[in-house]
Amino acid sequence: MTNNSEVRDDGERFLGVALIAYNDALTAALMALAEIKGVEDLSWIDEIQEASLRAVRSTISGSIPPGAEDGAMNFSINVLDAAFTSVRVELTEGVTFSPPKQLP
Repeated sequence: MTNNSEVRDDGERFLGVALIAYNDALTAALMALAEIKGVEDLSWIDEIQEASLRAVRSTISGSIPPGAEDGAMNFSINVLDAAFTSVRVELTEGVTFSPPKQLP
C-alpha cells in the first residue's frame, strides 16, 4: 500500500500507469465483446464509445476547476478516442498496438 506523500511525489507516474491499466482493461473488454458480437458490424463499438464519451463529459464538467476544464476535457476525449480507434483498427485490419513496457 502506498502512502500519501509517495502519491504526491510520484503523481504523474502513478497517473500514467493507471491510464495504461485502464486502457488495457478497456481493450480487453472490447476484444472480448468482439468475440461475442463479431466484427462484421461494429455498430456496437460505436454505441459503447458514444456512451463512454457522454460519461467523460458529465464527469469532468463537475470535477475540474473552470480554467483547466477545456484542456482536461479535450485530453480525455482524445485519449478515449485513441483507445477505441486502436481497437477498431486491430479488429478490422489485424494491426496490434502495444503500449511501451516501461515509462521513461
